[in-house]
Amino acid sequence: MIAGRVKSQKEVEDALRESGFEPTEEKTGTGRFWKSRLTGKHLSVPDPYEEMYPDFILGDLLDRAKLLNVRTLH
Repeated sequence: MIAGRVKSQKEVEDALRESGFEPTEEKTGTGRFWKSRLTGKHLSVPDPYEEMYPDFILGDLLDRAKLLNVRTLH
């Protein structure tokens, strides 16, 4: 069996901070909300398992972060 690749909690959090997000105090039963410093929009980030995430999570979170960092006209 081939082990899947993982990212550390620190790697994921560092990447989110570099993308303009910061953690909030708001938590759910499965994760924490992070807030865009640019737009104020929120991103739900799941809790890690033993301080690790499967590597695909980072790409998914960063893709969503890019979309949330776009300012929209109302």
